[in-house]
Amino acid sequence: MLREQGLTFTPEWEMPTRSVLDAFLAGHPKPPHIVFVGMSFGGYLAPRAAAFDTRIDGVVAFDVLFDMAEVGRRATPANALLERLVRMGWLDTADGLIRFGMSRSPDLKWAVTNALWTFGLRRPSEVQAAFVPYTLKDVAKDIRADVLILAGARDHFIPLEQVAQFERSLTQARSVSTTIYDEESGGEEHCQDGAVTLWQMTLFDWIDAKFAASVGRAAG
Repeated sequence: MLREQGLTFTPEWEMPTRSVLDAFLAGHPKPPHIVFVGMSFGGYLAPRAAAFDTRIDGVVAFDVLFDMAEVGRRATPANALLERLVRMGWLDTADGLIRFGMSRSPDLKWAVTNALWTFGLRRPSEVQAAFVPYTLKDVAKDIRADVLILAGARDHFIPLEQVAQFERSLTQARSVSTTIYDEESGGEEHCQDGAVTLWQMTLFDWIDAKFAASVGRAAG
């Protein structure tokens, strides 16, 4: 969709999700349950969609992403200065500082370059403002599905406190389960890089605990 049609990200992720589900259900029987798994940035996208589509029975934030703008602030050197330059309208200066940082950091270079492409932006100084709408703060309360939250204790992208922020906001969820992988487990990195069988085990155990009994009753 991005490469061929130029459709970039939208914070209202329920819209493309709704279209995909509509198209699938138009040609297939409705399954007993629908579980939506969001990986990395999907840790925002999947819960956002679940807040607006009651057909989603279970949602997995793998890893959780409660507030994208906060992630961007932490990842950007001299962020306070850059935000001030943008507010003052000194965009060329802000762009220059960001590009200088990109020349020194492969991680920052990838993050900014990827954001420009996937969000449809023109200049580096636009990136942080584009992240602001991507927060679950005002919509997590509308999620009524079963929720599984996964996180790595040493995630280099997403601060661990976003787990607690998400948990506190899930006031109407049918259930909330959280697993935080520590260094001893080997799953402490972002999305459990290097130990993917850990999160897969947690996921399938959770699906079995939440949905297998009702599927069995329906089959019987």
